[in-house]
Amino acid sequence: MDISDKAFNKIIGYEVTGRYAYDRGLCHPTHPGGLSGVTIGFGYDLGQEHNFDVDWSGVLDEATIQALHPFVGLTGNQVSLGDIDSLSGVNVTWDQAMSVYRHVTLPKYVDMTVRALPNCDMLNPTCLGALVSLVYNRGPSFQKAGDWYHEMRQIRDAMEIHDFASIPVYIRKMARLWEGKPGLRGVCIRRGDEADLFQEGLDNG
Repeated sequence: MDISDKAFNKIIGYEVTGRYAYDRGLCHPTHPGGLSGVTIGFGYDLGQEHNFDVDWSGVLDEATIQALHPFVGLTGNQVSLGDIDSLSGVNVTWDQAMSVYRHVTLPKYVDMTVRALPNCDMLNPTCLGALVSLVYNRGPSFQKAGDWYHEMRQIRDAMEIHDFASIPVYIRKMARLWEGKPGLRGVCIRRGDEADLFQEGLDNG
């Protein structure tokens, strides 16, 4: 299953804004905060991705892979400012990032989304793209317990009963988790954009 070009470009925008911003700083490893790990390329989170060596083999040179390898699986406060400073010499070009995003990351997250949620085949590519963006950011956590995942469970329940119209509401409500937290306003904005994107897909059939 494919996502729309608009959703494709939106996810890149959420992760890196655009090529100009990417080349000015995001070509180097970052640590977005929260539960994220060291992040490279278009939102490729080493803390969450455990096939780093395979995914980037033939794209990055061996020295770069070895420099990044110790951060695979590390998240949140397991990563320090000093760690990020030590990676300042690592550079991932726009073309390298796009290659891994298009051929490795995006197909993986589309598949992850389709496996986690029922009835994805009933969605158009724009609606599906909004959910892929959500999974890209939060993982396929639609059945996890606790308040942190309340709206994720609501989305799965809505998909189960074909209540697609409620999904933008649940995505938007989810922003409560990051509201008022330093450095995480962008996540709130992203949830709103994803809700709008899903609604646009509904409106366009």
